[in-house]
Amino acid sequence: MACFSRLYVQGVISFSVFEVDVRNRDAEVLVPEEIIYHPRAHSARYTEQYLFHQLIPYIGNKRKLLPLIYQAIKWTGVGEGRFLDLLSGSGVVSRLGKYMGYEVISNDWEPYSFEINRAYIECSRAPAFKRLGGVDQVFHFLNHELKPREGYITEFFCPRDDNNPDPSSERMFFT
Repeated sequence: MACFSRLYVQGVISFSVFEVDVRNRDAEVLVPEEIIYHPRAHSARYTEQYLFHQLIPYIGNKRKLLPLIYQAIKWTGVGEGRFLDLLSGSGVVSRLGKYMGYEVISNDWEPYSFEINRAYIECSRAPAFKRLGGVDQVFHFLNHELKPREGYITEFFCPRDDNNPDPSSERMFFT
């Protein structure tokens, strides 16, 4: 059973191709509760929810704007077709397009964004890893047999002690 929240917008939302005047909209657009960001419930590390799972938290992330974007899309009346996300970054808006059933085209300047969005937008299920003996075998290898490698990333982007990180003096990107 879906839960919905109500959000209201006043004014005109402009798009590069068309405009939607939301001032004259009689129909209220209900926003599914699962697209509304809740910091404690949607921590990228702890949630399995598609829109927020493993989402890179960086400045400019549009996760808090999802309800507004959802409403704007619904108000256009376009219920199917292609969804273009030109500045995809973390991919949260592209994920919203996929969640809403659109064919998604995601674009960004950064190579990491391409790889992350390819994983979350292009793939609809986790890989089976059949040639490697299955997913359990792969995770066992990664967690128990692969020897750690020290280098630039571990020196500048990871805490010295994973079990006792110090956020006041260490960068916490990979914890």
